[in-house]
Amino acid sequence: MAEPEIDAIVFDVLGTLVDEPAGLRAGIRAFAPKLDDPGIEELLSLWQRHIETEQRRILDGVRAYVPTDVLDLEAARVVADAAGVDDPAAVTALSLSGRRLPPWPDTVAGLARLAERFPLIGLSNASRTALLGINASTPDCAGIRPCPPRTPGPTSRTRPSTDWLSPSPGYHRSGC
Repeated sequence: MAEPEIDAIVFDVLGTLVDEPAGLRAGIRAFAPKLDDPGIEELLSLWQRHIETEQRRILDGVRAYVPTDVLDLEAARVVADAAGVDDPAAVTALSLSGRRLPPWPDTVAGLARLAERFPLIGLSNASRTALLGINASTPDCAGIRPCPPRTPGPTSRTRPSTDWLSPSPGYHRSGC
C-alpha cells in the first residue's frame, strides 16, 4: 500500500499544544494567593464557564464577535467579583493569564520532530495578540517565533516547510 501524501499537520493550540488550565490556574493563584486549591479550582471553573458561555453566544449570533482578549478581561472580572477583589490593575493582570500558558511536556520535542518532515499549522480561536503572548512566554519554544506575513506565492509540495499559521501573521519555525 502506498504511503499517503501529507500536505500538513494541523493542531489546535489551546489545550492541545499548551496547557491552558495550568496557565490560568497559575494566574489565579498569583491573583488570590491566600486561596486553597479547591478555591483556585472554583475560580478556574468560573473563568472557563464564562468563556464557554460567551463563545457559544457569539457562535449562536446572540452576541457580536469580540476577540479573546475581551473575553479574558470579562472572565477576569467574573473571577475578581467572586474573589471579592476590586483592583482594576490586578484584574487586568489576571486577564493576561491566557497569554502565559505552558506547553505540555511533550509538545516542544514532538513539534520539533514533526517539523523535520511536515509543515505544521496551529489553529486557534485565540486572538493574534494572545497567540503572540503565548509564544513569547514559552522559553522552550525559542526556535518557534512569530514572523511577519509572507507574500503569497507558489509553494513547493516537494519540500516540506515548517510554517505555523495563526490567523495572521503566522508562526514559523526559525528561518522565516
